Amino acid sequence: MSLTELTGNPRHDRLLMLIDERGYMNIDELASLFGGLYPDGSPRYS
Repeated sequence: MSLTELTGNPRHDRLLMLIDERGYMNIDELASLFGGLYPDGSPRYS
């Protein structure tokens, strides 16, 4: 079972794949993967 099947969010599988490939995820990649951290898409930090 994939994480997408469990959570319904395909970005979770992408996140796990990227972490598995490199062993880490930087915050900028994480923010871009999730399309901004606020509901309006604005970044949480500058």
